[in-house]
Amino acid sequence: MKKIQRIYKTKDVSMLMVAATIIENAIRHRETLQQFRSVWTGDFFETLKTDIDDAVQKILGQDRAKDLRKATQYLYAHQQEILFELSLLKTQIHQDFKNQPDKKQELLTTLGFNQHYPKARKKNQEALIQLLFRFKSNLTPQWKTELLEKGYPETSLDKIFAYAEIIKEAEIQQEFLKGIRKDHSAETIQLYNDLYLRVISVANIAHKIFSDNKTIQEQFSFNKIYKTYHFNPTNPSDESEDEILPNS
Repeated sequence: MKKIQRIYKTKDVSMLMVAATIIENAIRHRETLQQFRSVWTGDFFETLKTDIDDAVQKILGQDRAKDLRKATQYLYAHQQEILFELSLLKTQIHQDFKNQPDKKQELLTTLGFNQHYPKARKKNQEALIQLLFRFKSNLTPQWKTELLEKGYPETSLDKIFAYAEIIKEAEIQQEFLKGIRKDHSAETIQLYNDLYLRVISVANIAHKIFSDNKTIQEQFSFNKIYKTYHFNPTNPSDESEDEILPNS
């Protein structure tokens, strides 16, 4: 009996998280999509969303699946504002401690900026998650007081802490970053393949429908969303429509 192969090159959890994000985007633009595809009703997308959730539960268990999807999609939706807060803080540290270079470097290293920010600013979500955790763990009361005295708003620090807490609650660092890929049965792999094809079908059609709006169009690009989560996709091409076709 021929072994069933995955038709996608990502980890199972990664594929399902990207698929879930694409369907969330489809639900958000359902009214426009339905003008070109009458069968794409609310029930159609909700059924597909439920099937993806059930598949994630096979990997992580019911309790973790919902939190993981919520956390990854939260990062996808709020990545720009998170990066803005971190970038603003980094700039102020450079300015406030420019006459104390050793102290400046110590602070940037301690809070994770030197190690993780270069990749995080390029939308490497793994680096962003690591930076958030490092920041939250290492910002001592002494460092916090000094930053506040320099004029950095406490509300902005609280925002960064809140971002990190949302990820921590879903245990995303332990589960998603490991890129879990279990040895599933042929039946389960076939289920994942079928889900992938169903979502890619939606993505390809939506990609064409929104061909005059690049911003919305990118919300249906498997590779672009995957790069938001991982930065280095298996298939580096991200410019053509073919990128979101199943791997042959």
